[in-house]
Amino acid sequence: MDNLPFTVRGQPNGDKPVMLLTGPPGIGKSTIVQAVIERLGNDAGGFYVRAPWVDGRRDRFELVTLSGETATLALESRASAFPREVDFDVFKVNLDAVEGLAIDTLEVTLNSKKVVIVDELGPMQFVSDRFKQLVWKILTDPSRLVFGTIVERPYPFADDLKKLARVQLIPVTLTNRDTLPSQLIAQLQRYL
Repeated sequence: MDNLPFTVRGQPNGDKPVMLLTGPPGIGKSTIVQAVIERLGNDAGGFYVRAPWVDGRRDRFELVTLSGETATLALESRASAFPREVDFDVFKVNLDAVEGLAIDTLEVTLNSKKVVIVDELGPMQFVSDRFKQLVWKILTDPSRLVFGTIVERPYPFADDLKKLARVQLIPVTLTNRDTLPSQLIAQLQRYL
């Protein structure tokens, strides 16, 4: 493990790190997160985002909890798609999925799991101020071991998160994406 494409910095006073994958859409960040989740088993809680490619594009995003619950996070639609929604680009974002399932799952995770999984920290989830407040609380709590993904391109709240001392950005590339899961597991297990 000496040739890691990243280094998990030692944290002052034994603080736990926040390790966030970053890279362009479709590079494999969520696939890596799912591989890490499988290896962590019951030590992890939280959610990931599934966005199937259909004919070279994504027209829907689903929020999937580690306990198996699923909700539609966003749909490409001009018409109204959800009772509580926010427009984001060509998508309708389901505010109930963010403020219901995502927040509820993270709160349960904080009370019961060792690793908090948040995939992804991006503009669709940031439509909710409540979600942003909870994420800020989690990422600034030195007792929390956090693993997930964050939007690569500049975005105001994401940029603030990236500047936090505990946050360690791990770029995903075509050349490192296959070896990252085992390397990440090794780093996460150091803090379990």
